[in-house]
Amino acid sequence: MELIAKKLSKANDTSYYHTLSEQVRQSFIEEFYQPSETYLFDTVDKDKHDSALRPNQLLAASLDFTMLSAYLRERVVQRIGRTY
Repeated sequence: MELIAKKLSKANDTSYYHTLSEQVRQSFIEEFYQPSETYLFDTVDKDKHDSALRPNQLLAASLDFTMLSAYLRERVVQRIGRTY
């Protein structure tokens, strides 16, 4: 949405969607990233977190609009590489 607002020269909307996307990104990292294991929880359901390490995490790291920073992407991919 941020990119669309920018293409349409909607500065207020661009700023709003940028802020919103950063909040979503931070929330995703807080909920899914396991710093002690350097990979993502496979699933999260209320208070239950499935810590199974599955290669589908590569999808989360490879998306054009990923929730992970370059640093976290690298850590997740390296961890999966060491396991598989």
